[in-house]
Amino acid sequence: MELFAVRLENNITIIQPNCKLDVANLKEFSSVLDRVIEEGAIKVLLNFANVDYLSSTGIRVLVDNSKKLKSKKGSLSFCSVRSQMKELFEIVGLHKVFPFYVDEEDALKKIK
Repeated sequence: MELFAVRLENNITIIQPNCKLDVANLKEFSSVLDRVIEEGAIKVLLNFANVDYLSSTGIRVLVDNSKKLKSKKGSLSFCSVRSQMKELFEIVGLHKVFPFYVDEEDALKKIK
């Protein structure tokens, strides 16, 4: 299994991290996000089905990349977020900033 699986579906770039987003993996995660944005991605969906940890630096990576996408009239969205991760997003207030979807199918239907 790839550490960061990337694919394109319905003009949406889907990135599925298959690891904790901690100091050991954040540089590569940030590089993946930077690369897809530089290659022209406008709509990015992060499938967090296999993410059970996100460091504070990881939150910063998400916010910074969301700003890059918004400057291009794009968006950064999430799906399949585990309950403990949902709690983290709620505690830091990011549930008000990012769109969240139940799963990929739901996201692909609703992201415009």
